[in-house]
Amino acid sequence: MIVWVNGAFGSGKSTLVDELRPRWPEALAYDPELVGYVLREIVEVPTGDFQDLRLWRRQVADLAVALIEEYDRPVLVP
Repeated sequence: MIVWVNGAFGSGKSTLVDELRPRWPEALAYDPELVGYVLREIVEVPTGDFQDLRLWRRQVADLAVALIEEYDRPVLVP
């Protein structure tokens, strides 16, 4: 199961996931920004926002699914 917390920048998505973690200890917390930080080190980001990269969007989704398949645990995504 993927619990994807959606919202505007600064709306508290990461804070909510941090609050859920102690209540759901088996869940993995996965922050898609980490993928963006890695991509920024590898490729140019013309707009300055890694979320505009098609590769970022694909990798974020692929990694979320792979975490479930590999570890058979729910994933919390802010």
